Amino acid sequence: LQARNMHEVIELLNVCEDLAGSTGLSKETFGSLEETSPPPCWNSVTDSLLLVHERYEQICEFYSRAKKMNLIQNLNKHLLSNLAAILAPVKQAVIELSNESRPTLQLVLPTYVRLEKLFTSKANDAGVVSKLCHLFLEALKENFKVHSAHKVAMILDPQQKLRPVPPYQHEEIIGKVCELINEVKESWAEETEFEPSTKKPRGAGEATAAQEE
Repeated sequence: LQARNMHEVIELLNVCEDLAGSTGLSKETFGSLEETSPPPCWNSVTDSLLLVHERYEQICEFYSRAKKMNLIQNLNKHLLSNLAAILAPVKQAVIELSNESRPTLQLVLPTYVRLEKLFTSKANDAGVVSKLCHLFLEALKENFKVHSAHKVAMILDPQQKLRPVPPYQHEEIIGKVCELINEVKESWAEETEFEPSTKKPRGAGEATAAQEE
């Protein structure tokens, strides 16, 4: 954030962290945002921001009684609301996907599309929010990993396409398709080999018919 001159975001995060870590703002006083703990990959600083946004009215009331409104006055409420609108869906996506050891394309694809639409819709906003959304869009394209079997599905079924598959991955995917085809052939061969025969030998059938005549 410092390298990208987003000092106002850094300042806001610091203020939220101070508020969340102060004596007055605690889970016991203002409650927790959720019942289950977020995944380890989720940043606790952003949790402080979301907590301050969620409990803003209660926080103002608390510090008003304590006559410490100067702490709240340092808070950029407009930026707080904009960042919370971006980060809350991201956190929800992190929780949903982390519940699966290997998320399926049917789970990843709607999440990807939902976040992409969110970031795109806010990418034209003024100021730092636009910069953040452009960064998030880049990260979304780079960091959403798709299992090789799902890449095959994206090639074979256009409706499953998450994004265009780069040319350098085509050979790898074709090899995976051939591998899957061979696995299917082998499984069919094994089933045929162990399948009990239901047909009688032709010679035996003719002999039985002759005896009956």
